[in-house]
Parts: sequence; C-alpha cells; structure tokens
Amino acid sequence: MNFFEQIIDQFCGVMHTNLKIPISYCETRCNWKFSANIDTMIFFYTLSFGILRVVFNFIDFVNLFMGGTQLGRLSCLLILRGAHSGRLRALKQFLMLQAWMLVIYGMVSIKPHYINRFIVVSVIILISDMFVLLLDIRRHARIPLERMATLWEMTLNLCCVLYVQWILKKHC
Repeated sequence: MNFFEQIIDQFCGVMHTNLKIPISYCETRCNWKFSANIDTMIFFYTLSFGILRVVFNFIDFVNLFMGGTQLGRLSCLLILRGAHSGRLRALKQFLMLQAWMLVIYGMVSIKPHYINRFIVVSVIILISDMFVLLLDIRRHARIPLERMATLWEMTLNLCCVLYVQWILKKHC
C-alpha cells in the first residue's frame, strides 16, 4: 500500500466514523505513479493551499455575514455600494468555501469530477474581478498591489487545480 492509499484509507475511516458515510463510497483504487517530482509538489501545494483557503474563506465569510465590511479593499464600484457590496463579497467567500472543500474532497478521495465546480466558480469570480479591474483602469483609479497579487494568486491556484485534476484523470 503506497502513501496515497494510506491517506485515502485514513480519510475514509474518518468520514465513516464521524459522518456515517458508508465505506463503499470510498472504494476507489488508483495507481499513483507520478511522472516527476513536480507532480507531487503541485498536488501537495494544492492540497495544503486548499485547506488554508477553506479556513480563511470561512473566517472571512463569518466576519462579512455578521456585518463586518472592513475586510479587503474598499469598494469603489459604481454599481454596488455599502451593504450590497458586502453581501456580494460574503456570497463570493461562501461559494469559494464550498468550492475549495469539494477540491479537497476530490483530491483526497481521488474523484476528479468534484473539482469541476471549483473551476466554474473560480473562472466566474476571476472574470468578474478582471472586469472590475478594467473598469478601474478605465477610470484611471489607483490599483493597489494587493489587488493584483490576489488576481495572480487566483490564476495560479486555478492552474494548479486544473493540473491536479488532469493528473487524477490521467492516472486513475
């Protein structure tokens, strides 16, 4: 039994014990033969970053849901202001929280089709953020480095998740 099968068996045991999910749902076997060390590195980067994003998205969602609007950048949108902007950010955090949880589940249980929702949600959010960025450029607004780093981070994570999904589909 290799390393990944041990992780899957432990994860399935936790799911069976705590969530009362039948073991038969976890019976997925796969030959994990990565072609290079980069595959393993990207897999674990995506898995660990996914766990961190679940924690941070949950904290941000709870803060925004409870009325805190001081997270992130101040909204300069002409379309949404105040409470509507906060609700939109809370919705974004909630959708990304669910999407990252599905990515983690898909990676650990070796079911790459669970990753599709993350890809759809992430692409929609990335396109909307790029649209807002282009509006700000058009209005000659000052664009902070944090905002550009966030867009690059989202793009990098999307690429890594797509690569992991491709690896899972290829080897399983």
